[in-house]
Amino acid sequence: MANSLNAESLSNQSDPNPSGPAGSLSMAVLIASNCLPILGVILWGWEVGAIVTLYWAENLILGVITLLKMLFVGGFKAFGSMAFLTLHYGMFCAAHGTLIVDIFDLAPGYAASAANNSLVNLLAGPIDVVFNGSTGLWWWAFGALCVSHGVSYFLNFIGQREYERLTLNKLMSAPYSRILILHVTVLLGGLAVAALGSPVYLLIILVVVKISADTLLHRREHKLISKQALRSNEPGVG
Repeated sequence: MANSLNAESLSNQSDPNPSGPAGSLSMAVLIASNCLPILGVILWGWEVGAIVTLYWAENLILGVITLLKMLFVGGFKAFGSMAFLTLHYGMFCAAHGTLIVDIFDLAPGYAASAANNSLVNLLAGPIDVVFNGSTGLWWWAFGALCVSHGVSYFLNFIGQREYERLTLNKLMSAPYSRILILHVTVLLGGLAVAALGSPVYLLIILVVVKISADTLLHRREHKLISKQALRSNEPGVG
């Protein structure tokens, strides 16, 4: 009986708890960082292009965090998978960025000229357009998103020991599902807002929709990891 209780106690200590203090703090930082664009809209006159490019740039943060997780889980053995993800995910983000730059007319003629560029320029082009065309206030919002993902990395992935439940294959696929769900929503919403002349109230609604989707995806992601932890502790599993 004592051995059983000790095993259960150790198991509970290693199980991720998305509703615990660490999960709550991570969620609070995520929501706070995503609220900065609302201030940008109300106080500094941000238009839809600034918001959409900020959320696209968040993909780059997510990519870097994923590479760090892969390195932590796989060590030197992860280098091949990391190189593949960098190229494949980079091309995915580049195509997404080029679409945003063209649709919201952030750099007239960019999409047409991009077809003649090298692979390196195709990957780096949207980054150059987005980051060079951004103001200091945009950079503050971008920095806040960096902090949010960093906090989640240290509190959940490291602190909650989620790395014990994740494989390289699972980590490689994780960013894509987030982008497809979250940024299709943002892109369609951004197009609707732009078509209506970017009124302030619709811009705020767009940010609120993104925050809602982001929090749901965040909670779902860590809840799935928690369930994997519970299954691995069941008798006969593992």
